[in-house]
Amino acid sequence: MRLAISNSSGIIVPARRVDRALSGTESTLLAVIRDSAILIEGSRIKEIVPEDKLNSMKRKVKMKTIDARGGIVLPGFVDSHTHIAFAGSRENEFYMKTEGKTYSQIQDSGGGIYRTFKDVKKSDFGQVYAQTLDRIAHGLLTGTTSFEVKTGYGSNDAEEIKLLEVAEKISRLGLANIRKTFLGLHVIPEGVGERDYTEHVCNSLLPSIVKRVDFADIFCDRGAFGLESLAKIYEASSRYSVPLRVHANEIENIGCLKALRGRKLASADHLLRVDDDDLDALKSTGGIATLLPSTAFSLSPGSMPDFTRFSARNIPVAIASDCSPSTYTTNLLTEVYLAVRFCRMPIEAALNAVTVNAAFSLGMEDQVGWIEPGKLADIVVLDVDDYRKLPYQYDFIKVRHLIKSGRLMIHDFAPMGRLRWALNGELAKFN
Repeated sequence: MRLAISNSSGIIVPARRVDRALSGTESTLLAVIRDSAILIEGSRIKEIVPEDKLNSMKRKVKMKTIDARGGIVLPGFVDSHTHIAFAGSRENEFYMKTEGKTYSQIQDSGGGIYRTFKDVKKSDFGQVYAQTLDRIAHGLLTGTTSFEVKTGYGSNDAEEIKLLEVAEKISRLGLANIRKTFLGLHVIPEGVGERDYTEHVCNSLLPSIVKRVDFADIFCDRGAFGLESLAKIYEASSRYSVPLRVHANEIENIGCLKALRGRKLASADHLLRVDDDDLDALKSTGGIATLLPSTAFSLSPGSMPDFTRFSARNIPVAIASDCSPSTYTTNLLTEVYLAVRFCRMPIEAALNAVTVNAAFSLGMEDQVGWIEPGKLADIVVLDVDDYRKLPYQYDFIKVRHLIKSGRLMIHDFAPMGRLRWALNGELAKFN
């Protein structure tokens, strides 16, 4: 099928040819291609052509034209850190936070991740799948076409594999690009010791699923796993050639980044409590710093990450939703707003952070992340005429059109086909 996206106020693209994740000054630059259209053939972007050339081509080649109606055109957003596969709800903990309870106090009382362990265990596969699919579908409504999906809410091997199977089934639907991350070391299940559990995850569970996952991960922090476990999962992930992601320096700085100095990472995430030595260590890993503004704001509005500290060291930065029972959002436009408003992040850097750099973080840069010929036709048309209005009007901006791999998912604000079925619960029922 041939499609053309025409009549936009501008196609937003990187300011230079991209061959690596953007950092420093380069991350704060964008270009706007005006008076041009995007041609799509099959699942791929074929070319970007002047509008007048498109008009002559339409007389020779049959194609469907998508009218952007003066909106801006962006690549589909990439959410590079989510815990979107889970069951249950923890709204009571929201109110506990408003009363002054901390993340650690809630978890120590049996809430937090331990509560979701129980919710996942008592839910069957179909229930977890339906709830997760609904969240993915709502992410698509705000322009996200690629999701990292972590395990991590399984209290034993069977529950972790159940979450992995949910991610696999959603991936097969073709609604979104899915990258699967094994977060076996999320928190220590009740009744076992950290050392024994880490040994089991690294030497038994990870090897049994290694061909089914794209990344491994660990929550290295107070109340979760320490430096000995970090060393073991790094060794295991290296042994099986599974790139490692790390939750680090969120609750306290226990030295996780320093312990990884000179070792290769895909990403280090959260990073609310970092000193200059931590930043130098992160730089040495080649990993992307993934900031999670909604989670930081939820934990403590006064401790938002400072983009300029990472930029000054030429560390590439992505931003993500951290969708979870604690941070119940899939809207990356909200993350862009928070990053610009509170993390000292220019709007250009924020957009690069949910597109180019997020794609590099997930190893998807050959497929998605920016608009150029050969990439998957994952494209969002927003109902706004200037990208600088995005953080200013973030709650009013709607997705006029969404194209996923050349397939129209949203047309003139209306969900179509499989996205409509997913939102109505029909895919969860019949697939």
